[in-house]
Amino acid sequence: MTRSKMKSIILSLPIFCIIASCNNSDISKLANQEELSVTTQQEVSTDTGNDSEISEDCPESSHCTPNNQEIFVLDSFEKPKHASRDLWKTSLSRTIFKDASTFFIVKGNLCLLVGEAQRLEPILIEHPSANEYPSDVYYDAITDLTMENCNKTLYAILDIKESYIKNGLNIEIKHLPISAPTTPTIPLFIQLEPYAFNIGVNRGSYVENHKGALSALELLHDHRIQPIKSWISSNSPIDKDPLSFMNYVGKFKNGPTNIPEGRSANLYAKYSSRPWFYVVDEPEEALADQIQNKLNELKIGHPSVRRMITTSNRYPVRGIDIYCPVMEQLDNREEYSGEVWSYVSCMSHGCGENRAYLDDPKVFTTESHSRSGAPDLTIDAPSSDIFAFFLIGRHLNLGALLYYDSITQWSLISKGINIYKDMYNFGGNGDGTILYPDFKRKRAFPSLRLKLLREASLLADAAKLGNYGLSSYIFSTTSWYISPNIRDEIYSHLKYKLKDL
Repeated sequence: MTRSKMKSIILSLPIFCIIASCNNSDISKLANQEELSVTTQQEVSTDTGNDSEISEDCPESSHCTPNNQEIFVLDSFEKPKHASRDLWKTSLSRTIFKDASTFFIVKGNLCLLVGEAQRLEPILIEHPSANEYPSDVYYDAITDLTMENCNKTLYAILDIKESYIKNGLNIEIKHLPISAPTTPTIPLFIQLEPYAFNIGVNRGSYVENHKGALSALELLHDHRIQPIKSWISSNSPIDKDPLSFMNYVGKFKNGPTNIPEGRSANLYAKYSSRPWFYVVDEPEEALADQIQNKLNELKIGHPSVRRMITTSNRYPVRGIDIYCPVMEQLDNREEYSGEVWSYVSCMSHGCGENRAYLDDPKVFTTESHSRSGAPDLTIDAPSSDIFAFFLIGRHLNLGALLYYDSITQWSLISKGINIYKDMYNFGGNGDGTILYPDFKRKRAFPSLRLKLLREASLLADAAKLGNYGLSSYIFSTTSWYISPNIRDEIYSHLKYKLKDL
């Protein structure tokens, strides 16, 4: 999605708070309680991706025990460095859907977990995405945990489906008697263009690499995200070809299918589930006549394909099948009679310039912004925002959610920027980027936010299946409260409901 230019105007609390009632003194107190420390640049030594190791010394305030034989698991989905000491445990339990995966953040003697866990990479954020976020070391990219780097690793990710009882950890996984829906309650569409992927993973030079791009699409799909704009061309063959529509689009659909406009659209529609066109993004009102003509042409030429535009129902045209306003503009769901989707953008934290267009992207300006209150998916935003993103969608009965891209900041690589070390762009950190380049294998690494998106998607499923009311948590798209216990509450409620069936 293109970057919205409107400024953020509504404040929100960073961690599990009621947004409408926050103030800066609350945030300062919270920062002191959590012992958030600003780490100097010398404490984080990075290079691009896995070409050299990214390491951070274990500061005393992090309570890490690199020489201890124990391993601790975080009993929370909060960002690890900002989690209080009492949340680090050696024993815990969690309920999940049958056949689903879940993840845990662990620390301690991580060399015991080589081959089972993955490394969380630190990133020093000197320019916070919003005024409410502290400058600090955060953790987002997930790379390989090896015997060579395990002693220099502070946190790791353990992604499991079954109980894990070894190496001093007792993680009990309790399964619901049902599987999660194949099609998520709230489908999430995120762009991944194979051409942009191949340029980024090759540091600015296009090298044809279909296996790498397909593995990235599969990584998104495995985390319940449906890639959009992922086709090779608008006229690729249906199947029986490495570049076919089914190979790049069809096998990754788990909800309504985004198809390209063009002469093959009607053919693609026959192989798609509830196909839709992404007609135009955030159109200006001056273009209304032009867009009206395009909508009319698409309706005549492709009557079975729905037409989606990222705008509100106030846009002066007819024939939009799916309205998709940004969350800040979805102030009254009842105004929409048909299907409605929504998305978040840089408006959540405040927009800024695109460094990829600068002659020297290392010389740029930053602006001071406060949060709008809508969920924010940047690296330094609280984890609760990702859960709010899906629960708002569930509460408002939205048909789907959009996020504009998965690899946007890869465009900075050819400009000499190490995105493992610097992800500031468009006024935020990591906005539009939930995958990291694996330069050695020409593939993609996941991120902590990608894992959280999967977890939040499954939580929305549990809320719907259990008919769990969210009115005590969701007041509007810019005012909400996510309790630290909300996940356990929703799964426990569903488990109780299933016993009555």
